[in-house]
Amino acid sequence: DALPIFFLFIFYLKLYLNFSAYTDIAIGTSRLFGFVIMENFHFPLLATSIDDFWRRWHMTLSDWCREYIYQPILGLFRRPVLAAYATFTVIGLWHALTLNRLFWGLMHGTVLVAYFYLKRKKRRSRRIPQKVGSEQDRRQRPLASLKSAGNWGLTQGFVVMSMAALVVEGNDPVSIGKILLRLFSITY
Repeated sequence: DALPIFFLFIFYLKLYLNFSAYTDIAIGTSRLFGFVIMENFHFPLLATSIDDFWRRWHMTLSDWCREYIYQPILGLFRRPVLAAYATFTVIGLWHALTLNRLFWGLMHGTVLVAYFYLKRKKRRSRRIPQKVGSEQDRRQRPLASLKSAGNWGLTQGFVVMSMAALVVEGNDPVSIGKILLRLFSITY
């Protein structure tokens, strides 16, 4: 049943378009008075990784949290996982002090931690890089485009699925779980 996934995608799109429009109005209004304020969104629907998504989505909050939460905690404890979870706990609770917002933030924190772990593991296992323009490089270009499309699908799919935590109002993690299970056609 694709209806719940379609509903979550529409919710994601509505959230993005509403919030982006509000910030564009604020940016335009401030420019009328001679002030220049930072863009807040940079086409997050084009993000091909969770890291890329957070560089494009709500950039002012992301930058603030990186500077005032992530980096100080990383500097104090030298634990990137702790810093990431603290950052996404704040990002989740920034929007509302509810369990579902906390859950949403922790979902994103978990996926971001996993992404960086896999990225680091892949970097360590790489062999000698191929020369640009080599025969092997030319053969791998179509695969790179396919891989990029797959990464985009995984990223946007996760973001859409995470919207399940936001459509439930209040403190009801059981309802979030039910929505997520229904997305995968699991009944209880």
